Amino acid sequence: MIGNVLSPLARWIVIDLHLMTIRQATTRLADAGGPVKIVSERSDAFSYDERRKVIASGNEV
Repeated sequence: MIGNVLSPLARWIVIDLHLMTIRQATTRLADAGGPVKIVSERSDAFSYDERRKVIASGNEV
């Protein structure tokens, strides 16, 4: 997640290794404490080779 307490916007990146998808979304906090709204989103599939690289990168961290 990328965002800060001074901004109502946050950007999210979610990697699902089981479904082999990556999802990017931008959310905005609603006024008066209502639910968060998705402003934009994008989802893409990735290959087995890319999955292997993501796992290897995570293991290095």
